[in-house]
Amino acid sequence: MTYFETITSKSALRKHQQEYAPLYRWQQHELRSPSGWSRRELFASRVVVRHVGGGVLKYPTPSTSAIIPPPRRLPSSELSKIIAPLRPGDESLTETELIHRLGGTAGMFWAALHRFTRERSATTSTTRIDANTQHTDYIDSGKIKIASSSPAPQQSSSFGSDNAGHVSREEHSACAVSEDATVQLASTFLRHALVHCPQQYVSVDGNSPQLLLEFSGIRRRIFTRFSDQTLELEATADGEVVLLRRNQTGRFDHGEALVLLEGKRRFKLIHEGRPVIPDEELGQMVGEALALRLSLAAEQIGHSEETIVIIMATRQYLCFLSFHIPDAYVEKALHPGFYNNNEDRGPESEDEAEEGGFISVRASDWLDLNTECCRQLAYDNVTAFVDWQLQSQYV
Repeated sequence: MTYFETITSKSALRKHQQEYAPLYRWQQHELRSPSGWSRRELFASRVVVRHVGGGVLKYPTPSTSAIIPPPRRLPSSELSKIIAPLRPGDESLTETELIHRLGGTAGMFWAALHRFTRERSATTSTTRIDANTQHTDYIDSGKIKIASSSPAPQQSSSFGSDNAGHVSREEHSACAVSEDATVQLASTFLRHALVHCPQQYVSVDGNSPQLLLEFSGIRRRIFTRFSDQTLELEATADGEVVLLRRNQTGRFDHGEALVLLEGKRRFKLIHEGRPVIPDEELGQMVGEALALRLSLAAEQIGHSEETIVIIMATRQYLCFLSFHIPDAYVEKALHPGFYNNNEDRGPESEDEAEEGGFISVRASDWLDLNTECCRQLAYDNVTAFVDWQLQSQYV
């Protein structure tokens, strides 16, 4: 059983956390790069996974902490270009033809998606010939003994579709498409959704909002120091969504990162048709979220937001995850102080653990961009995040 499936409450965390000193008490030689994090770092980081039923994450209102209901807007003509299916026959068009027909980001999105649909057709044919082919980095958790008390994720029924949250083993048994292709597909979808999100409309007469969110496909290096500057943590993400603020001249200044993109080549763990996030991948994302949260807090950049969002892309699937890292947790990680430079590295008491808080992780269903209903859900996640951030920044 993975950490994602089992540590779903504070009581489940308490059963194991005494075996692992909190992260801020470690020595530098013990602290691996987040790309090497796994179960021990998850326990040391005090992570609790909160499963989310449905395909859209919900965010707290900044002033009251009440949950903001996700907005449901009908897509505009521009947004329909990446949500509605293509016309019959357009699947065979080249990227150049698609761009001329649909526009830049929409055309590139469909061209990137076709790389996966074409490979899926080829994979299905190959699987029929040799159904017993095994792959060393593929694990079917249907062969793993599952405890009867393990939580069963809720299937999304927003559109009455079986696609949200489910994948087929045959589709993911091949590995011809690279991780770069996955990142490119996610990037084009996110960029188009953000540019044409109604809350971000920029008029030709310059009557535009004071804040904008933009996607950057440049790999993001995140570096921070914590535990009274005695520990260093460095992570790298495949892309980011940044906040831009209008300055006094009317131009927009580059702001802080709010969302990270993490791309993976393929699923490594599938149980009953549902992908399960392995400890190594969850550990990497926790490390990235923690590095970003601590770096923003240490540098006191922009608005103090307790939640970091990571979009995990695997092939043509997206999963939206929120990592809530409260101020009390950050303060204790940055300035433990009374631990005398980490000389006392024994297990912390329950009172100490409660005082420092824990990292709460929530995840949407896996959304297949090859289906219209999941493209709508992915867009709903983007606009829900934009609404939440605009409310947060104006508080």
